[in-house]
Amino acid sequence: MSREPDVPAAAASDLPGDVALRERGRALRTALAVLTPDERRAIEMAYFSGLTYAEVAERLQAPLGAVKTRIRSGLEKLRQALAERLHEP
Repeated sequence: MSREPDVPAAAASDLPGDVALRERGRALRTALAVLTPDERRAIEMAYFSGLTYAEVAERLQAPLGAVKTRIRSGLEKLRQALAERLHEP
């Protein structure tokens, strides 16, 4: 039975992959702030809750076309915000 080496908790939180993951999480939270409330709700429901666009439209009581537009515009804003955030020196 193989055993992983003991890594102190402080050192484990400083592993390169963990640092990168935390930075990406911060970048995503910052990027989500640029969305309108409607864009954010639609994206959260579709991507974080796994609903289809039709299900999102039903739950938000909004036309399907409006939901698609909110998601498309929100994703574009997220792309731009993340690109700026992740490429800062």
